[in-house]
Amino acid sequence: MTISTAKLGIRIREIPTIEGKREGGKRYASTWKMAWVFTKSMMMEISIRKKSLHNSVTMKSDVRAHYNRISEFYARKKREAYLRVLRNSISDYSPRRVVDLGCGSGIALSWLGGERVGVDFSQDLLRNALDGPDYIVADVEAPPFRDRSFDLAICLDVIEHLPSLKVVEEAHRILADHGIFHLSTADPKYGLLLELLEWLRLRLPEGPHTWRRPKEIVEKMTQTGFSCHEWSSPPIRFYKGTKGTGSEQSQH
Repeated sequence: MTISTAKLGIRIREIPTIEGKREGGKRYASTWKMAWVFTKSMMMEISIRKKSLHNSVTMKSDVRAHYNRISEFYARKKREAYLRVLRNSISDYSPRRVVDLGCGSGIALSWLGGERVGVDFSQDLLRNALDGPDYIVADVEAPPFRDRSFDLAICLDVIEHLPSLKVVEEAHRILADHGIFHLSTADPKYGLLLELLEWLRLRLPEGPHTWRRPKEIVEKMTQTGFSCHEWSSPPIRFYKGTKGTGSEQSQH
């Protein structure tokens, strides 16, 4: 907190406190454990995170610029093992209309049949996208589609690069009744490790991150009107939301 505050240029003043002698009990705090916690925080703030805060416009601009830079080799660098997990998570569906919110180079859409539309705001990524689906340059938090337009919406490895979870609301809006929403993102417990691997160039850099807690995602999907099922394949977590009918949502 001190480092983040200093980055923002806020003056810091320490207020001393006086603690009495221990009346009883036993100290449970581990010196080594706390040292590791502090070390991780310092690594995160000093060595990895370039900014302590991103507003909505700045973060989206940074993400767009980053993916434009890596667009030519983005598809080649995505690990096949990771993509296989994502493919298996949506392999049981045969939807008529599919939308990929944050489609990148269209890899996930290439596994699916039916009418497929990919949305991304990186023009360069879409120029190098796979043939077959239709692609639209747009913000996934404001996709230009009518209500109840799709049977399946996917948003894979995207929300950690967004300033909010508004994409969940938009997915619910554009899905037909009983439509399926598949979302995946990194488990925040692995956030520091993933960022460190990116910093060391051992993993494809993926731009600014805002790691989301599973509870936050589940609550958002449930409040929006999805019946939510969550499962994990570390370091990735997957969430499946099923949209009820209008009457079911009213009762909910």
